[in-house]
Amino acid sequence: MKFKKLWHVIVFCLSVMLLFFAVSYALSFLENKIFSGIKVTNPYFLMTINGLMMSFVGVLILKKLGKINILKKGKGF
Repeated sequence: MKFKKLWHVIVFCLSVMLLFFAVSYALSFLENKIFSGIKVTNPYFLMTINGLMMSFVGVLILKKLGKINILKKGKGF
């Protein structure tokens, strides 16, 4: 593998990780603002909402990259 190509892969992976971190942080902030007045009896409720939203962001990234067919039945990584 050429160094330049490897460097692009590393930068891309780090960029996606930073994107996920930033979106997760923003969603957590918004959830805390939205649900601040409501007493949440289940602590996993907000984690579930955050996980669903992050899954949605992941699907959007796959669609943007043209790799959405990975999610079809019978396809794999």
